[in-house]
Amino acid sequence: MMKSKLMLFKMLIQTYPIMADKGMITKPFALVVENRSEALSLVRSVSRNPVIITSDSSKVEVQNALCYTNSDAILIFPQLAGGKTPRSVKFEENISKLLQASQQGIIVLLAFETSVPKSYIPSVTRIVIKDDNDLLLKQDMFPGNEDWSVAFTKYGEIQNKVKDYEWLYLSTAFLYPVLCRMGKESLYLDIVNTAHDWVREMELFKDSNGLVSLFCEYISDYIENFAELFMLSGRVSLSEEELERKVCIKQHYLYLTQNQFEQALKEFCNEFTASNVKYLLRDANVLCPDSNKGFLSQMRYFDSSGNGHRPYRLRFDMQSITVDDGTLYDVISKLSLQKGGDAYEGLYDR
Repeated sequence: MMKSKLMLFKMLIQTYPIMADKGMITKPFALVVENRSEALSLVRSVSRNPVIITSDSSKVEVQNALCYTNSDAILIFPQLAGGKTPRSVKFEENISKLLQASQQGIIVLLAFETSVPKSYIPSVTRIVIKDDNDLLLKQDMFPGNEDWSVAFTKYGEIQNKVKDYEWLYLSTAFLYPVLCRMGKESLYLDIVNTAHDWVREMELFKDSNGLVSLFCEYISDYIENFAELFMLSGRVSLSEEELERKVCIKQHYLYLTQNQFEQALKEFCNEFTASNVKYLLRDANVLCPDSNKGFLSQMRYFDSSGNGHRPYRLRFDMQSITVDDGTLYDVISKLSLQKGGDAYEGLYDR
């Protein structure tokens, strides 16, 4: 799906004058990246000559970007290194102008290194996309004049188009004649399906509570069906290596290793980075780290010799994870009763 997303986004950038003429693009795009290099790699894979704007960019640079950008994207870094927001009046003025650029038909991509700040959420379309480094993406996809009538015909044939996402469906249709020239016409149906899936994903991002619930369902499914549970109660006789393979429970908290967390989200791993999900779950008080600047907590226990251990894991409040039968805490409680309670001794201790 990621390759199809990149192809769609590349076509969107190269056909933006058409989108502007029809008033299809009204908001910039925002994504969360691990670092700036990731954002640069992405935008360079889909844009011929992207314009980069940072907090140091001058008003003249921004004005030139708005006036002379042609079939390219403007990549903006609205944050300083580490996710801090600059307080410069000049930068605030620049950002204000750039947020309006989409209405001029310019593709604007804002890259955030932590999460999308709440102040930006109403003004952007949140997407998840990563560079794929596929050879097909390196080919020229610029549509020719002869492609217009074919593309608009294919656009009309796409069923169940969702309002406000016409820009994505038109990008899909413009890919058809380009794929035909490449001898890749068979990919078109996958591209159409990707467009529909992507719309559903973007709609989910409008409702962060719904997205948190969705991720909680996958965590719960992982715990119920795949995890080896272990109660941290009294002294632990397992070795550190053995404990690393367990999902540990202490009172109403659940402790996952980084690897276990990624396994729980395997259905989403191609579309959502672990960091994206951690920010959402932390903001919803489902993930309970020791510090609001990080994600990890110390999992304290004593081994059979009385030595203390404090490995770092992701700590989740099971009472905040809602599932069909109540909360994950309720589900684990039922499992405890079914297994006779021995392996889960201490589960009810608060």
